[in-house]
Amino acid sequence: MTPNGAQTMMRHIAGEAVSEAPVARRMVLIADSHVKMGTLGAERFFEMLRWLENTSYDVVFLGDIMELWIGVPSYEDDTQKSFLEWCRREKEHRRIYFLEGNHEFFVLAHHRDCFSEASSDELRIGDVMFAHGDSQIAEASHRRFRWWSKSPLAHFLLRWLPFASSIVRRIKADMERRSLARTHRFPGSELALWCKREFALPNAAQSILVGHFHREFTIRRKDGRLFAVLPAWKDSEEIAVFDPLNNFLDFRIWRSVK
Repeated sequence: MTPNGAQTMMRHIAGEAVSEAPVARRMVLIADSHVKMGTLGAERFFEMLRWLENTSYDVVFLGDIMELWIGVPSYEDDTQKSFLEWCRREKEHRRIYFLEGNHEFFVLAHHRDCFSEASSDELRIGDVMFAHGDSQIAEASHRRFRWWSKSPLAHFLLRWLPFASSIVRRIKADMERRSLARTHRFPGSELALWCKREFALPNAAQSILVGHFHREFTIRRKDGRLFAVLPAWKDSEEIAVFDPLNNFLDFRIWRSVK
């Protein structure tokens, strides 16, 4: 039985992980913390994790939790390993959900067992859909780079070839360029269209909760359905508390959450 008291059944449909277990407990959602080893941000991030240990929340990591995380042996640093250890330990006490962001590569290929449920694109839990967001709202060039950088070929090169460090430098430079471009343009209209399209689908979710875009953005429809983008944790240490029973989302600085 799961910590929420319901047996989990998982399906995988076109890159979307789907759990048929109902969502009951409140959740803390964390997006875009971009944690770097040896920084004050990393210290505060793990302080937040220690706080979570003493709460009853389930936890959803919506991607880009680490600044550049290549989940291949010999590439991971101590901060990333400590995070995995925390997730593996805490999933015995709460549900730990993880979405692999566009700054994270092959984490699920090597560490899926550290999380209660995880996906690289979308994760459907009952009537709630979680997504990082970069694969849904992206230019063609980003989609091509995303496909290549997460492909089996890239995994093989990173793991076995001596010049793999040059691949990592290319990935990092491309991410920095895209991140800079994103700070100058927030795709509000594209997100609204995505919201409209998703909620028009058969068996649509009641809530769609997204990271990646580093800015709070909410659409509450007349039919009660919710579409929301989380702000980046790295900017203000802001999280969201989500009550799935009432479809209610509250953005807060984590230290102010009871």
